[in-house]
Amino acid sequence: MSEDNAAKLSDFSVSIPAPEGKEVAESTDVYTFGMLFLEVLTGKRFVFETGGDSDVEIHIRDWVSKGLGHKCISEILDPAITGVRLTVNEELKQQLRASIKLALRCTAAEDHRPTMDYGE
Repeated sequence: MSEDNAAKLSDFSVSIPAPEGKEVAESTDVYTFGMLFLEVLTGKRFVFETGGDSDVEIHIRDWVSKGLGHKCISEILDPAITGVRLTVNEELKQQLRASIKLALRCTAAEDHRPTMDYGE
């Protein structure tokens, strides 16, 4: 955060600038966006300890991917995002589930990632 509380993004170490005249982001940019999006949605780092008895380190993509099929969405998302609204708002659940799926697509194998248009 800056002095005036403006959010600053960092750790785009694998992203590269788009060549002049090119309108589509590189695959690494899409992956980095997906990882950042997963961190924002879950409130977890890209590799974190699971806690509990086994206390194992796990990659965020693996954890979310496994959890999406087995856990309630509220167990995956950062409680700061959902609050109490998630239990009563089906539309919000669908939007957040779609957001998680998009982040997972962005971090999938390179030939399965969506493209990203810089637009104007």
